[in-house]
Amino acid sequence: MKKTYTLITLLLSIFSYGQDFYQAKEKKDLNFKYKTRTLKTTLKKINEFEVKYLNTNYSLNEILREKLHTSIHLNQPENILVTYGGSAINLPKNLNSVELTSLVVELIGNMYIGQSEVRKINMK
Repeated sequence: MKKTYTLITLLLSIFSYGQDFYQAKEKKDLNFKYKTRTLKTTLKKINEFEVKYLNTNYSLNEILREKLHTSIHLNQPENILVTYGGSAINLPKNLNSVELTSLVVELIGNMYIGQSEVRKINMK
């Protein structure tokens, strides 16, 4: 019985973790430590990223994960952007998904590789 309980607990924790991490499209042509960036966020649900980003036809989720190669890691104690090189940039805590995504886009747009990624986002 104890083994069954331990196995169920382990599987639930793995499943819960999987629900908090949403992998981005990798940028394979990089010579960096990571092939994606990671946005660690205090936000709780991925559907908070399903609204449209500014004047585009893309959701916040699509902007981050597909256009800017940024994985989303929910339910974290702080908002942090981890770069391709592994540097961590602390972000303000009390932002909604639109504010957080806009700040991340601005930060990435000021990065060497990020400039070209942000320019490729098709605005309406």
